[in-house]
Amino acid sequence: MATNLLSVVIIRELRFIFLMNFQGSLEELQSVVAQLNVPCHWQHKGAYELALFDDGVSNLKLNWWPQTGEIRLVGDPEVRNDIQGRIQALLLELQQD
Repeated sequence: MATNLLSVVIIRELRFIFLMNFQGSLEELQSVVAQLNVPCHWQHKGAYELALFDDGVSNLKLNWWPQTGEIRLVGDPEVRNDIQGRIQALLLELQQD
């Protein structure tokens, strides 16, 4: 039972670490994403904004819900993990300015 509880705690902590949130404007987020130097185009999808990465390799997409600030990356894990780390670093840098 202790092992199961520990697993739940670890999973919750990992979710917190990898949760991305941005409370700024769409233009500010677009500026952050542009710093990745990966071509993408944006689409408005009702409740969220969508960036489709045009890297020719992956099917990577960034979803952003302005009302909550939640950001989710979906697509090829090899590309997603790298881009997610880079976005997290840029968002952290932006918060420190």
